[in-house]
Amino acid sequence: MYYGTENNSGAEGTTLEMNRPGPPDLYPSLLVSKYGPSWAMWVEGLVSGIYSWGKYEYGVWGRGIRAGVAADTPVRVAVDLTRSDFPPGVWGAGPVGVYGVVPAVGDQPVRQGAAGVVGRGEARGSHGVVGEAIVLGGVGVMGINQNQGGTAGIFQGNVIIDKNLYVTGDITKGGGGFKIDHPLDPENKYLSHSYVESPNALNIYSGNATTDVDGNATVPLPEYFEALNEDFRYQLTVIGDLAHAVVAEEISDNQFKIKSDRPNVKVSWQVTGARKDALAKLNPMPVEEEKPSEERGTYLHPEAFEQPESRGVDYASREALAEALRVGPEIAVPEEPEAPGGPT
Repeated sequence: MYYGTENNSGAEGTTLEMNRPGPPDLYPSLLVSKYGPSWAMWVEGLVSGIYSWGKYEYGVWGRGIRAGVAADTPVRVAVDLTRSDFPPGVWGAGPVGVYGVVPAVGDQPVRQGAAGVVGRGEARGSHGVVGEAIVLGGVGVMGINQNQGGTAGIFQGNVIIDKNLYVTGDITKGGGGFKIDHPLDPENKYLSHSYVESPNALNIYSGNATTDVDGNATVPLPEYFEALNEDFRYQLTVIGDLAHAVVAEEISDNQFKIKSDRPNVKVSWQVTGARKDALAKLNPMPVEEEKPSEERGTYLHPEAFEQPESRGVDYASREALAEALRVGPEIAVPEEPEAPGGPT
């Protein structure tokens, strides 16, 4: 181990003893600079740059103006960025592999972009953050918000979900629909349909019924129908005959009755009901609402009103966050120092 007082990495200095079990060429050679303005320590090893074990507290603890601990995979090692065993800049293993926190300083707000952990992919095809779960019940990425009204996750840009999406709360959107491979030309075309929207939370039920020789038909509905719905609406359309059909008896005991003026008439029916379940009553959707004062003069979709992007409701916060993440910590990757003479 070298301890030195030069202005770089302590390449010159006093030799100190360093106990290392096993073959010495597999363990770090440590260069330390007491007064260096750039790097206080440079460590190089064939297996590990630094191996540190904290019996009761921290294996490695760092504090810095720009970064407490900075890690880099040298370019000389990462010649092929597509290799499957591309070495990571930081690797952690344990109940928590990597843990980051933005500490609170009283009630002072932090700057935009402050984050416990930040990942940024700058190479083409790279990813800022990747989470992978390889066991049953595991979660690749989890976001938790412990304050009511806060947000567990924010995505600025398109989001692709390859499998199913489960939401236990409400979904609010500007528009939507389905997009599938076109059933008539699935290899070359897509087919899209829009959702049916309503100011009310409605359930729709439909089917066909045929009246008997007396012109009567009973239409059964699901056994939960009246427990789930209220304020029923009916539509009847006679098919294949110049006949009349009416709702003879409204919904009761989860069924309703149709009456036609002729026998054996086919009737297409549709019934809608407004949701009255406990969750729907607890969270009614406001159809019209005033914008809060801080959002007035802005738009959810400024492009739809031929307004510039800067009039968007979240434009300022998005730009501030994006700029903070673009700048990031100014960490310069050092050039590899020349190996000093003397024992290691």
